[in-house]
Amino acid sequence: MEGEMTCFQYDVDWQAAGAVITAIAALIALYVGVWPTLVAAKQRKSRARAYGTLLAARLNRTALNAEVASRLANLEPKSVARFNTAVEWGVALDHERIAEASSQLHLFDEVLARQISAAFADMETTRVLLMPAGAPIKKALGADLAQPNLGGLLLAQAQSVNRAREGLYQFVYAKPPEDITVAAAEVVAAKDPG
Repeated sequence: MEGEMTCFQYDVDWQAAGAVITAIAALIALYVGVWPTLVAAKQRKSRARAYGTLLAARLNRTALNAEVASRLANLEPKSVARFNTAVEWGVALDHERIAEASSQLHLFDEVLARQISAAFADMETTRVLLMPAGAPIKKALGADLAQPNLGGLLLAQAQSVNRAREGLYQFVYAKPPEDITVAAAEVVAAKDPG
């Protein structure tokens, strides 16, 4: 059979081919179905990190004010001027902006959301105790300085705010810009009315 052309004949198993094509179609459908969920999760995480960065920056000043107030309230000897200055620093916190965070807590994991909530609750408690009539309480010269644990209240607030701040920086994979305690010591040295 010279000069005759022969064709290869394949025996096709159409069932196997159909199974392979079906598997490929199922993988494509799975990818198309899961893709929007993956994209949404990535966008949510990105928004959470961006908001976390913004909130952490807001907490920097709040943490500094809280630490300064705590240090002033705990300085010895006690004085009316120190008491009044500690109260001023204690109420000079960014309550309104931090309060906005309560509507965004769903962006964070449970532990971080609790830290932020605790910091906000401590700040609000301090604000209410130090501003009962809408203005900061003041002591007059010669007043009794046996304020029921003002230093302890302000210290608890400072620690709570700093925990939330550090948790946020961990969440956004960033290092806090400075050690608040060092900066607070410098501010107290400059602002201590003695």
